[in-house]
Amino acid sequence: MRFHTAFVLIFLWCTGFSQILDTSGAHDYKPFEVYRYSEYNLDFLKVDSQALDTQLLGFYNYYQPYDDAYPFLDHGFEGSPVLKLGKGPQENRHLSMGTEALEAYFYSDTIFSHHTKDPFTRLNYSQGAPELIFIEAKHAQQISKRLTFGVDYRRLKNQNIYYSNLLGSETQRFANLFNTKFYTGFNSKDRRYEFLFSYLWNKSTNIETGGIGDPEFFNSLEGRSKENNNAVNLPSARNLDAVNSFKLVQYYRFAKEPMDSANPQDLNRFRGQFILKSQYLSKRLEYWDDFPDSAYYGLRFPELHDSIQHRFLSNELDLMLQLSSLDLIAGIEHRYDYVYINGFPYSFNSVYVKGKTALEIKDFDLFAEAQTGVLGYNLGDYILEGELSYRNKLFNLEAGIHSSLTEPTFLAQRLSSYPRTWDNDFAKTSINRIQGEGGIRFGLHNFNLHFRLSNIANYIYYTAEGQVNQYSPSFQYVNAGMGYAFKWRPLSVELNIDNQQSTAIQVFPRPEWSGTGKLYSTFRLFQNNLTIQTGIEGFWFSDFNAPVYLPYLRQWGVQDTSFSSYPPIQFFLNAKVLSFNFGITFFNVQEGLMGNDFYSAPLYPMRPRVLRFNIRWDLRS
Repeated sequence: MRFHTAFVLIFLWCTGFSQILDTSGAHDYKPFEVYRYSEYNLDFLKVDSQALDTQLLGFYNYYQPYDDAYPFLDHGFEGSPVLKLGKGPQENRHLSMGTEALEAYFYSDTIFSHHTKDPFTRLNYSQGAPELIFIEAKHAQQISKRLTFGVDYRRLKNQNIYYSNLLGSETQRFANLFNTKFYTGFNSKDRRYEFLFSYLWNKSTNIETGGIGDPEFFNSLEGRSKENNNAVNLPSARNLDAVNSFKLVQYYRFAKEPMDSANPQDLNRFRGQFILKSQYLSKRLEYWDDFPDSAYYGLRFPELHDSIQHRFLSNELDLMLQLSSLDLIAGIEHRYDYVYINGFPYSFNSVYVKGKTALEIKDFDLFAEAQTGVLGYNLGDYILEGELSYRNKLFNLEAGIHSSLTEPTFLAQRLSSYPRTWDNDFAKTSINRIQGEGGIRFGLHNFNLHFRLSNIANYIYYTAEGQVNQYSPSFQYVNAGMGYAFKWRPLSVELNIDNQQSTAIQVFPRPEWSGTGKLYSTFRLFQNNLTIQTGIEGFWFSDFNAPVYLPYLRQWGVQDTSFSSYPPIQFFLNAKVLSFNFGITFFNVQEGLMGNDFYSAPLYPMRPRVLRFNIRWDLRS
């Protein structure tokens, strides 16, 4: 750790000292001129792009759930499994293993292409107790007008100081996270042919403690006496989740107008295209416990080593046509899945028929999508979605519908391991949902409302004892909330509150109330060359029967014991000079002021009061 710290500090000092002090504008890299668009834009012959986020608030991104997963349960530190509590069940579009507890930290397989006049590099670095090191780098450039290139890299190492009986020095690093994504794009001179390619590598290794072995003892301790003084349920367990993916998207276009030599990259002259999407993915899951405790698993055996391999190869052919303001996409996909579980192989061929449509008329946007399985593992599955939106300068409205009937996750149907073995024939899960959102602006004030009403049938859930069950009756889940934002340079406020209701609380528990809030001030110093932002933020949810985590299944199991939320509050101080951002984040500042039994999930204590140091630097040459 000392070597990493010294290297980063020396690098930043040597390469950036003159830039930080020079406020003449000569080194203003203008990162807001970096734009990106995704493969989905090109599917509809659009070049709508999104500017890269350069806001000062929240530039620290080493803990992704704080950005997009409120409210949530975790294991009390960055890189640990997460359960998002703000959304209902999600459908399975293909064969899914059903292990999503770490997805919040993984790069997605969506291909993005960046547009920038000059090569752009973003460096992120964070460090703090107890032993957190986070490094992230993004580089994007246009080698020419027809060739783009980019790479994203992330590395996180993290520890926790509460547990005292973990076996072996190699298990002291609780979370190890690796993410790498390489992507490139190329098009012919007349842009009749274009391709996007990406290679994705996600890997996470976690020490699985099973939580505090004696919560009453932990609750009786105060302050530093809690540290390194608590036994765990699983002293020698570890988890691995690794993904390798190759993806290629090719476009073959036919034109309605001749190429304009002054703008050969213009997509408006095309009236349609063929799209060929190919992907190969390999996912590996492993779980070790060298000294399994029969009191925890319910069985006695010498050691536990689960190994699960999932690979798939898919090819999709689409035809896209433009009909006035209406865009249509129709296609067919073949996918081959191979699953290997502790000596048991499974293979499936599946065929899907798909369709998409998009319509833009002035301030109205309509998007609809449909998919159905016509052969193989997902035979009879279907997903129907539609969304209509209206936007102008003062307010926006959105309304959407969703209907799906999909096969349960593969590991819910079949599992072979020492602790649990099953071969189920569960019925398909049905989800029908309507949703809406609206926002309005009055000067510096912004208000928004949202709701999601779902009817769910044949829901799959896990119990705290490690069993998987299906809840056959249908039940309703409602999520409704409101938000308020007041953004003024001296003082800004952001508040959100949600109410959730589940008519099957015993299998789908959610907190009735949850809320998040930010209060911060922004001001400038030194002839407006230094921007300072400081404030506090936090979240809270009401008591409910929170699920417990099952490490060997990688699932959250329902139980009937009430869980009390401990509302963590964090203080932040950020500063910006040109394109250099630096700051500190102080988590859990009220530790000890609101009791001593603070948990982030049942049996998992929240990390103690901790200081994080953050750097973000955007470079353009």
